[in-house]
Amino acid sequence: MSDFTHGRLVGLLAEADRIIFRHDVDYDPECALRMAEVEHDHHVRATYYIMGRGSYNPFAADVKRILYGILALGHDLGCHVDLGLPRDAGVPDWVMSRAAIREHRLLSAEYPVTRKVSFHAPPSAVYWRDVHGFDHAMSANWRDRYLADSRGVWRDSPEDALEALRPGERLQLNLHPEWWFWPAEKADEWRVVEAAKP
Repeated sequence: MSDFTHGRLVGLLAEADRIIFRHDVDYDPECALRMAEVEHDHHVRATYYIMGRGSYNPFAADVKRILYGILALGHDLGCHVDLGLPRDAGVPDWVMSRAAIREHRLLSAEYPVTRKVSFHAPPSAVYWRDVHGFDHAMSANWRDRYLADSRGVWRDSPEDALEALRPGERLQLNLHPEWWFWPAEKADEWRVVEAAKP
């Protein structure tokens, strides 16, 4: 049975006073809109990190309708940058900054995109570092308080991570909308694809 169920999502949304919700929109903007609608119904605001170059065209009419729908629900858009580097690559500060600037320029030509940035399938060297001029989703202040369902699996339980928080702390939770809203058969197929990636 999948951990990616509507009931579990609603349970996590009920913890919004202790969670910062963010979403990397890797493949399917329609799933992101469905996630945004559920969050809106539960009075939760989130940031949706969208790609200027990737598996969907953010400037296509159908995708523009979706992304403006997400904005209309009160959510933010951020930049989701694919450096195209292997997981073990070294990444100088200027490479991260330049990539974030380029993505922001591209997306802000159409959308009121924030200066929030995340990196798609990032090299390990990207974690827990600042990106000059941007609010990096994985900056050092989120170390030990960040959890994602990347590749369609949990590395740790979000409920356990919430229990481990100290008073006043918040958890950043990166939920990829595809895992929550794709049909189970499609999600299972893509988990296999994601697991095979280096």
